[in-house]
Amino acid sequence: VPRFDPRSGLTRLETVEVTVDAADQRAGRAGRLGPGTCYRLWSEGAHRYLLPHRKPEILTADLAPLALELAAWGVTDLSELAWPTPPPSGPLAQAHDLLTQLGALENDRITDRGKAMLRLPTHPRLAHMLLEGQAEGIGGLAADIAALLEARDPLSRDAGADMRLRLDALRHARNGDRHGGDSRAVASILRVTKVWQRILRIDPPRTAGDPLDAGWLLANAYPERIAKGIDVAQGRFRLSNRRTARVELQDPLADENWLGVAQVGEAQGEGRIFLASPLDPEALPARMSQHDVLEWDTRAGELLARRETRIGGLL
Repeated sequence: VPRFDPRSGLTRLETVEVTVDAADQRAGRAGRLGPGTCYRLWSEGAHRYLLPHRKPEILTADLAPLALELAAWGVTDLSELAWPTPPPSGPLAQAHDLLTQLGALENDRITDRGKAMLRLPTHPRLAHMLLEGQAEGIGGLAADIAALLEARDPLSRDAGADMRLRLDALRHARNGDRHGGDSRAVASILRVTKVWQRILRIDPPRTAGDPLDAGWLLANAYPERIAKGIDVAQGRFRLSNRRTARVELQDPLADENWLGVAQVGEAQGEGRIFLASPLDPEALPARMSQHDVLEWDTRAGELLARRETRIGGLL
């Protein structure tokens, strides 16, 4: 079944225990092809304890692709549509907020960028990143990142969180050199990158390039996960959505001031960063906003004014 993974912000296929209605449907599917007998590979007792029905996918799915499709149709009021199960309002609002940050929506109406994103067969996050990379001449790198994000990690768990290590493995494998990754996983990822190269008419990256390019691309796919270091000794970061997260203390990324974060999960009340890359915040002028702040200084007895530049919740 498709399941939304909050850690990666993408939807993946997951194997779950069958429900009664799904088991009955599969038996009926076999029966439509011809006469015969359907055998269940579990006991009658186990069958009685199965859940009776599948949960409607729309209640647990990532709604960003749906919201973009609806905007392309010109739908601005969801009550105009007859839903078997209406999409939940909270996740739908989050989807609209994300699409607005990606430049796909403006006042809940689809933009030219949104239409271009919809033409690419992938999640809006990755579509935006691919288009940005193509425009900046680093489309090959963006294709590698998109393929990596939709696949299982080709490196071992102790490899660290740096996305650039995965990109190096792909580049070495593409050039016929030793890469230190899982050969089957790397080969599968490279097949996907070739598809993107054909669709976008781009060349694969032959060199490592600018070490900050990967972080810039991740920031375009995950604008709410741009991270600023707040405690180097503990590897702690604050994200632009105001949450905090950390990398392992021994991870080289712990010393970075800014990161573009692709994967983050919950760990003891604070997020844990699983995949990220260093970032130069000055390369994100479109993400910056200026705010005038007025405060009364009780000691000095005067009004203080300052102008702050922020990326989301980050100063």
